[in-house]
Parts: sequence; C-alpha cells; structure tokens
Amino acid sequence: MQSLIEKDAIQIEITNACMNDCSNCTRFCGHFPKPYFMPLEDVKMAIDSLDDFPKMVGIMGGEPLLHPQFEQICLYLQQARPKIKCGLWSSFPKGREHYAELICNTFGSVLLNDHSLEPGIPHQPVLTAIKDYVSDESLMWFLIERCKIQRSWSAAINPRGAFFCEIAAALSLLFNRSGVDAHDPVAWKIEKGWWKKDVIDFHDQMRCYCPHCGMAINHRPRLDTEGIDDMSPGNFELVAKSGNVRKISREKYHIYNEGCADNIWFNSFRRNNFDYFAAIASRYGIKLSFNEIGYFKPELI
Repeated sequence: MQSLIEKDAIQIEITNACMNDCSNCTRFCGHFPKPYFMPLEDVKMAIDSLDDFPKMVGIMGGEPLLHPQFEQICLYLQQARPKIKCGLWSSFPKGREHYAELICNTFGSVLLNDHSLEPGIPHQPVLTAIKDYVSDESLMWFLIERCKIQRSWSAAINPRGAFFCEIAAALSLLFNRSGVDAHDPVAWKIEKGWWKKDVIDFHDQMRCYCPHCGMAINHRPRLDTEGIDDMSPGNFELVAKSGNVRKISREKYHIYNEGCADNIWFNSFRRNNFDYFAAIASRYGIKLSFNEIGYFKPELI
C-alpha cells in the first residue's frame, strides 16, 4: 500500500456524468438513474482541504467539463493553487470548446482520453470481487496489500467523503442505498489535513470495499466499446439490491468466469502515444508539451 503523500495526485470527482458508457468503467458512469454534480461550495471545501497538499489536485469525473459550474470551479482553483499543481482529467467533449482558454489558464497538466482508439481500449473488470474468486482469505489480503491500482492511481474526494483509493470512492456510491449525499461511516471527513493519513488509517475503508473490487487480481479485460460490465455473483446481487442503477440485467452485466490473464492488459493502452493525445487537444485549439513534472501542459495554439 502507498501512503497518500506519495501519490502524484488526489482527485476531486465533481460529477459522474459522462457522454460514454464504457465497459468496466472505474466510475460506473451510465449505471445510475441520474448523475450527480457536486455543489460548488462542496467543491470549494474539497479544494481547501488540500491547500497544503504538495502534489497535484485533479479535477475529474465522469466528464468534468459537463459540470454546469465548471467555470466557477476553475476560477476558484486559480486563486487557491499554483497552476502546476492543478490537473484536469477529460475527454474534451464536443460542445465545450469555449473552455479552452479557461483550461489553459487553470491547469498545468491535462490527461486526455476520449476512448476513440480502435478497436477499443481494454478495461479490466472492477466489479469482479476478489472475495468471490480467492477463497483463501490470507491470500486475498496478500494480493490486496499489493494492489497495483492503489500504488499507481489516486486517492479521491466525492460527495460521500474522502477515500484512500479512487475505486473505493466509486464503490461507495454504487453500493449506497440512501442517496449520493448520505453519510458513509468509513469515509473520511473533508477537512484540512485529511490527506496526511497513512496506510494504518486505511483499514476500515479497505475492509469495506477492497474485497468487492477486482483490481488486485488480473481478470481478463474487455474492450470499452462492448457495452457490457463484468461482475462477480456477489456484486451482482449487491448492485441489484442497491436500487442505484438504472437497469439490472444479465445482458448488461456479465457474470465473470473466464479466469486470470497476464499483465499485458495493463500496458495495452500506451499513455506515451503523444499523437493520440495531441489530436484530442487540437479539437479545442490546444497544443500539448511536456511540463516539469512529466505530464502534458496545455497551451492555446
């Protein structure tokens, strides 16, 4: 496990609205009856809670540019943090091109993916719960402690609170019966310094969510274009009972029984494919170059 101070970024997930409905989405976009949009005051509180976090604060979704107060969020972020410590995760959707100058003025880094690569991008199943496939509990926790996602991705804030792992944050929303804004007993309060928690503080969240996640084992990926989500039997029942998804069916949700793969899937979408990212940025009249922290810097052409 990786402590939060070691992470490149902490994400503020301002919405789970998205134009896409990708297979095995890590945010389960398109599954809910309607998306959430974090109120502006809550986003400001999340930004303020990270005012002394020394790494990058990410604005993420879903698709963050769909948030109706995206401009106000950016203007507040400009006042709160240096640009080099602000990142945007986006697909640069059609119809939001007028945000180009705002994006370049706010974010020192952009990370782009519009899911347009052919024939598709492999997405590893999230909802194939490790507890449903690894019967030895000691082995299960051995694998969870070494989860490649927790060691390489981000912590996150969403309407349920703050989480050590962005997948745990998404699972909190998916399994919750009481609504987006309901209290999650294992979520951390969004307050200054919460990110100083170390691995020993993760245990409650880990025990609640990690056994229901499939990212610590190498289940076979599915192309994002297939429109199907892989689930384990236990998670299928949990999601069906939650009442949070727009439709539960065996056509949309596939019960996974295909065994493990090797690690090829993890590198199959090459994030060093500069031409792909540059083409996405060019739709907004933005050019990309590498910045001093190794990410893509946006500038108006």
